[in-house]
Amino acid sequence: MDRSMNQDGKNRIRMFELKRGYTMENLKQKLLEQIEKLTPPQQKQVLDFALELSGELSKRYPGEKLLELVGTISPEDLEIMKQAIEEGCEQINESEW
Repeated sequence: MDRSMNQDGKNRIRMFELKRGYTMENLKQKLLEQIEKLTPPQQKQVLDFALELSGELSKRYPGEKLLELVGTISPEDLEIMKQAIEEGCEQINESEW
């Protein structure tokens, strides 16, 4: 029974592939063909998505990258954010629970 379920799953995948116009054998080629039709910004989105899926994006942009942002927010804006957090996070709305 396990073998037939496995074969049934493979058959479903194969039918899906055929409906979409690709198979696992020609998947890379179809992907490349579609990417070539995209604009450069769209191609960058595809690359970023693939890097995110593979876990490579987190390797390329470690937390240290955030250090570049240190000092870019003005003290006035920091105070506004601090007040908004204190006001918004300090309240409990008991009717929501």
